[in-house]
Amino acid sequence: MGPGAVAFVQGARLVVRSADTEFPFRQDSDFHYLTGFDHPHAVAVLRSDGGPPYTLFVEPRDSKAETWTGYRPGVEGAVADFGADEAYPLGELDGKLSGLLERAQRLFHVLGRDAKLDARPLAAARAVRPIRCT
Repeated sequence: MGPGAVAFVQGARLVVRSADTEFPFRQDSDFHYLTGFDHPHAVAVLRSDGGPPYTLFVEPRDSKAETWTGYRPGVEGAVADFGADEAYPLGELDGKLSGLLERAQRLFHVLGRDAKLDARPLAAARAVRPIRCT
């Protein structure tokens, strides 16, 4: 990435097969290679701008949901088991993004996988400073 960069990497989401049934979950290969995190709805932020190099945003632990969906490592497990320098609940992503991007000179993100998620880092980057897409 070079110095002063931030990479925003999205993990795979659960895909509904019909009504209340999902396809078996398979993590995105790039995300799994970078993080080792094999749970849905996660976002990794990798930095070389002087901040914490590896931040994960994950679904928090929820014993009632885990009865049906299986174990979730949550924020604590993201740090302890997957080596994240910082971890936060996925719901805090929008609030933390501007702070994560304020020192970045470059932003890396694969566009086109999820339009809603694509808008998040772009809006946060624009809030910090005007950006130019090339």
